[in-house]
Amino acid sequence: MISEIKGYAKQTSPSRVSEGAQVALRLMREGSLSVASFLQAMIFEGLGYSAFEGAFSTEAAGGGAAAVIDIDRPNMTLGVPDKTSIMLFRVTSQAFMPLTVTDDDEAEILLGVHVGTKITVASATALTPRNLKTGVAAGSLIDAEKTHATNIATAPTVDMELARAVARGEMAGTPANAAWEKLELNYEPLVIPVIKGPSTVLLYHGGTVATDGFTQMFWVELPTSDV
Repeated sequence: MISEIKGYAKQTSPSRVSEGAQVALRLMREGSLSVASFLQAMIFEGLGYSAFEGAFSTEAAGGGAAAVIDIDRPNMTLGVPDKTSIMLFRVTSQAFMPLTVTDDDEAEILLGVHVGTKITVASATALTPRNLKTGVAAGSLIDAEKTHATNIATAPTVDMELARAVARGEMAGTPANAAWEKLELNYEPLVIPVIKGPSTVLLYHGGTVATDGFTQMFWVELPTSDV
């Protein structure tokens, strides 16, 4: 016996009802089902958030000179507490490098995760995550921080590297011809890792020369028991 499922075409006039009320499935005119993505559904539910470093047109200070990247001083972190999980679905970072000092000067952006611990912040600037459904109270349990001014007491480890961007300066024979490659990181994974707390998302931008920049992070968060 073959069953056939039919519904009403609602391509241009979908039904909208109150929360908890019954509603018919929305079908396109050729019969396909209209479905919101999982991420969009989470944002509709008020579980999507964002945080950023850099203020309007002023970039955030980066690492440099002492080490390519200082593991003890991330430029931006998301501390994920126990019993909370996040799905980091988009991170963009734009870096600015000064004049090349020596041939093959190098700068990079690194996005990774320290697994098993929500790091203890020593000295940093707290950020308030913004809900991606405007008009909804922030409500995030994530400890978002930028500009770690002193070393973290217990150095984190990059247990999971999510993305990296690297640029190299080239003098072409003389400092007068110094030029940099573009340095920008765009992380939008097709398969999104689930970062289970306690853990910490780490973002670094630094180099053999000071590398300032802007960063924007977007995630959905939910209780680990729901994952």
